[in-house]
Amino acid sequence: MQIPSKLCSTESESIGREFIASWSQYSSSLETNSEQGCIKMFFRQLRDTVIPSTSYNDFLQAVEESDEKKLIQSVFELPAPHRDTLAYIILHLQKVAENTSKNQMPAENLATVLAPEIIEHSNLIVNTQTAEDSYKINTNQTIILLRLLKVPSEFWNRFTENNMSAVLAAEARTPGSRTALLSETPGTQRKQPKAL
Repeated sequence: MQIPSKLCSTESESIGREFIASWSQYSSSLETNSEQGCIKMFFRQLRDTVIPSTSYNDFLQAVEESDEKKLIQSVFELPAPHRDTLAYIILHLQKVAENTSKNQMPAENLATVLAPEIIEHSNLIVNTQTAEDSYKINTNQTIILLRLLKVPSEFWNRFTENNMSAVLAAEARTPGSRTALLSETPGTQRKQPKAL
């Protein structure tokens, strides 16, 4: 899948849904390490990290101060495609963490493994970075992601539900829309158009 450099909310939702749909299809047959590799590969294919370096310090400050309002504000200040993609990812990782007894991946492990792929740190110190700096950055990224994983799923669901509503509304206003396809359920069958 080719990721465009600038995503709109509809495209980020599409990516999120594709990620979750594809992941659900294959995750039951994969080992935990394989799952991690697939997720990391997905993140590496993105042009930007989900939480870009320009937002890193805001998230870090919110977590260091244990300021829930500041953390939520930092989420809202992300560009819409980043915020919406983050919502899909967090919801998925929360589901993974709920199944710790089966997959041995509690939220702490998920945060440790995936934070560097999701959260980009400030690039100001990259060239002069020591091993100690790298460790501190990685620790901070992990703490940020872990804190985001503890935000209730109801918060994240608002983004995904609002996106779907917006997609359906836009489809309904578009001539030749595929709304019927999007609203169709397995129990309903579409009538075939009459041939001319």
